[in-house]
Amino acid sequence: MDSTQNDDVRQLAEALAAAGVELDPSQLSDEAQEILDHARDEAKQLQAAAETHIREHPLAAVGLVFLAGVVLGNLLGRR
Repeated sequence: MDSTQNDDVRQLAEALAAAGVELDPSQLSDEAQEILDHARDEAKQLQAAAETHIREHPLAAVGLVFLAGVVLGNLLGRR
């Protein structure tokens, strides 16, 4: 981490301590990694659900993409 990031982490730890939240700064990166891992897992689950829905309803998926293209084209075409 560069010095700006270190300062940001220290300020965050101080703000949390002032708010009554006890947090060891060395745990901060571990907790951040856990949050990132959780977000990745959720993203993979959402991707799998979207793929399943598209496979089960391909015409609805194509229609939705077409509609989004029409709306976007109209919005960009007005400029």
